[in-house]
Amino acid sequence: MTDTPLFRRVPPMHALAAFEAAARLGGFAPAAEELCVTPSAVSHRIRQLEQQLDAQLFERLPTGVKLTTAGRLYLARVREAFVSLAQSAHPTRGGRTRLRVSVPPPGCGCRCRPPSPASSSCRVCRLSCVSARRWTWKCT
Repeated sequence: MTDTPLFRRVPPMHALAAFEAAARLGGFAPAAEELCVTPSAVSHRIRQLEQQLDAQLFERLPTGVKLTTAGRLYLARVREAFVSLAQSAHPTRGGRTRLRVSVPPPGCGCRCRPPSPASSSCRVCRLSCVSARRWTWKCT
């Protein structure tokens, strides 16, 4: 065993997330859409992971990608690790996680207005992913 810290030996989380999403969704483009990055970014992340592992995880085909035997074996381990991380991060929430970003108007950059004198409720603005590199504010 080396003296290298454990976190230095673990592949980058963004590469693992790209790998898991591409394997689950069957392609780099759907994974990119889910992760709000470009297909090229997913491809680069997976290539980085393959280089670090010194193993080909996907077979690149004209119609998409297909997991190799090494990819299937590694996917099982990655999923186990993600489940373990999710459970340890939120042991009382049953694995459910939710991120909500709320910004009071007008700081959100959308056309939100403060509540009118007739209404006592404030608007809530949420940032949501529309597509790769595109986010939008939704006000309720």
